[in-house]
Amino acid sequence: MKTDIRLKKLRTGIRNKSAERDDAVAAVVALMLILAVVVTCFAVYTSAYIPSLKQQSEISHAEDVQYIFSQFSAEIDSIYASGEEREYANPITLGAGNILLSPSKSSGTIEIGKEYSDVQKIQITKTISGIESVIRTVDINPVSVSYTPSFTVWEPQGISYRTGILWLTKNERETPAALKVFSTEEGKQAEKDKVKSWLSRLPEHVRDDTNLILITVNSNPGKSAITGTGIADLHILTKKPVSFIDAVTLNTGDTFSFKDMDGNSVREVTADADGISVSVSLMMVEVSVE
Repeated sequence: MKTDIRLKKLRTGIRNKSAERDDAVAAVVALMLILAVVVTCFAVYTSAYIPSLKQQSEISHAEDVQYIFSQFSAEIDSIYASGEEREYANPITLGAGNILLSPSKSSGTIEIGKEYSDVQKIQITKTISGIESVIRTVDINPVSVSYTPSFTVWEPQGISYRTGILWLTKNERETPAALKVFSTEEGKQAEKDKVKSWLSRLPEHVRDDTNLILITVNSNPGKSAITGTGIADLHILTKKPVSFIDAVTLNTGDTFSFKDMDGNSVREVTADADGISVSVSLMMVEVSVE
């Protein structure tokens, strides 16, 4: 009898240990399955979602940069329209693409004063008693501002501002950013039209002594470029007007003319009385990036 009891206890112990081993194996298998699911999800996230999320981040960033450049262009226009001393600051984030589990981001470069071929020069002439003579030539807006992305996972689309017009850039190609401007030729014509609109604030007729304020935009040579992944500040600062052309005495019918380099009149100021003194001052608008 005692022997049977011992055998039963032995068999029960063996079954219990076997069950414990089975439970332990099941826990290990379950943990491995969970790890497999986690690794698979992480692999899918890093291979599929991270690139698309980075691209979406950079697309949004490109839209933000274009908006800031549009705001910058509008601020320049407002200075030309008012002729008043003003100051603006436009912060721009230079890179994008830093997302969860992938903090690396693209970088960008803002450059001011990059040379281009279509600088809008204006020739100032006076016509007295029917005789025209050239007084001076001035660059109305010889500054360009460009943003170029680097190490981007999306298209390397940049943007530039030139003579009041925004251009989308990609490598060596460019196209007007405005939807109503359809070609490069139309964009260049829009630049010329912009100069006309800037000079339209000058009076067409004068009857009293007048000082004409001419505005030109230039860059700060010491603060003309910045690159990186941080935040840059695109800054506009107007300075007090300084004498540019000494007073000239005009009689009725005499004119001050502002012409492009092809000789086409952009703006003409005509004297409506005799003995009028007309001078020209230059207001400098300085663009810099910090």
